Amino acid sequence: MTECIECSARTHDETPPNAPSSAKHCRLLSSYLFNLERGPIAVREMIVGDIGRFRDLGARQLASDLSLVLNCFLADFPEARTTPGSCECSHAEAEL
Repeated sequence: MTECIECSARTHDETPPNAPSSAKHCRLLSSYLFNLERGPIAVREMIVGDIGRFRDLGARQLASDLSLVLNCFLADFPEARTTPGSCECSHAEAEL
């Protein structure tokens, strides 16, 4: 939580590339981090699922915000990354 407070106080030039760019992104990320006891992969799946649901609802800005949150999460928890070719998302099926 302290990191989120620090993050919101930074200017754009001080923000590392993998850090959320606003207090809103920090709050979103911290809300997912409460689920880390389920493991980083489960948290990644939650974020990815929410991105898909927001896209389906036409809430593109929220989906975009969560995409940034996902990138930040994966920078902090690289073990949650998927391996190439193991995409479980719906667009992989659409290409078949």
